Amino acid sequence: MRQSAARSRFSLLRLLAGGEVRSGAALAALLGISRTRLRACLRSMAGLGVSARGVPGHGYRLERPLDLIDRTALGASLTRMPWPFRVEVVDECESTSSLLLARSLEDAPHCSVLACEHQTGGRGRQGNTWLSNVGDSLAFSLLWRFRRRVNELGGVGLAVAVACARALESLGLRGVGVKWPNDLMIGEAKLGGILVETVAGRRNGARAGKTLGGEGVVIGVGINVRGASRLSRRLGRPVADLAGAATRGKACGAVAQGARAAITGAVPDRTRLLACLLGEIAAAMKAFDRSGFAPFRPEWHARHDWQGRQVVLNVSGQPVAAGRALGVADDGALLIRSRAGIERYCAGEISLKRA
Repeated sequence: MRQSAARSRFSLLRLLAGGEVRSGAALAALLGISRTRLRACLRSMAGLGVSARGVPGHGYRLERPLDLIDRTALGASLTRMPWPFRVEVVDECESTSSLLLARSLEDAPHCSVLACEHQTGGRGRQGNTWLSNVGDSLAFSLLWRFRRRVNELGGVGLAVAVACARALESLGLRGVGVKWPNDLMIGEAKLGGILVETVAGRRNGARAGKTLGGEGVVIGVGINVRGASRLSRRLGRPVADLAGAATRGKACGAVAQGARAAITGAVPDRTRLLACLLGEIAAAMKAFDRSGFAPFRPEWHARHDWQGRQVVLNVSGQPVAAGRALGVADDGALLIRSRAGIERYCAGEISLKRA
């Protein structure tokens, strides 16, 4: 879609996001487009996973309200935190991580953040695609520059997972687990994913009077907020979301230890969710820069739902190891007890071994 058409489409989404009925004439006038162009924009929303319908004699409305990121509220929340966040929220891009990686090579500053309402090619590990509809998930990337060297960054993605779990807990979610190497889980269903990619270390200029040193990483995070049932059908595997956890919380009241995850309250809006995640991740990365992954390891193990269970490790879709998951080492490597003894693995995907 041409850039001007994409801008019109998202401007229209913002006008309709609250769920109110708006007349076609008013919408066209506010957007500065023709009624014909307006109807084309309304039809194009299907490509974003959003449905608009006409209300005879009144105008148009979305089938359900849309939770878009409030840039002003986000900025106000982040200014209260002790981190120099520089945040940009874009309507549409291929991948927040790809774009931020490119910017990092042009000396993008420490704590740069890019969030996107609609990723056309969101990326996961090993070439996987992150799928979502507008307003149904939160996708963002953070550039963090360490004083450590690249060979001292083992386990940084696992530390990010712990930080994300802490953020979700602070918003009322109970029972969220982690899965090596980069997943947030509710039982055997994936709630979110983390992608960490290393970028070359950069020096800050003389204007700042200091160096940032070491290496940097771009941390990509995706969290399912709504739409898990649609994603489950599309992917053919269990997917979890915050809305489902909130429904369970309302039905079950307080959540007992070991029960399925639930939110004791309303689903947090995506703006609040983004601010909370950024704050916890930044705090965790500062601690990681000081002491590495080792201090995070006990908490990661406590959240690891598959600890002690029989698993299979796959690399490039092929099984390479099977045994009991013992957790992770201080550098984030997976430890599996197999017939050959305790073995270390630094790459791959694990799944439960079925009887």
